[in-house]
Amino acid sequence: MPRSGGIFKPLANWQSNVQTDQRLVTGQNPASTGKLAEEMIRLLADKTSGK
Repeated sequence: MPRSGGIFKPLANWQSNVQTDQRLVTGQNPASTGKLAEEMIRLLADKTSGK
């Protein structure tokens, strides 16, 4: 991934880790599901409100 310009920001195994870059949202593992969902809702709310 780094060779393609990606930046990997790891945390300890099984800790929640969510990263957002514009419209791309990704989570490190299943523990990230809740925070990832919250971030998706925030992005969708921003889009519908015109932000």
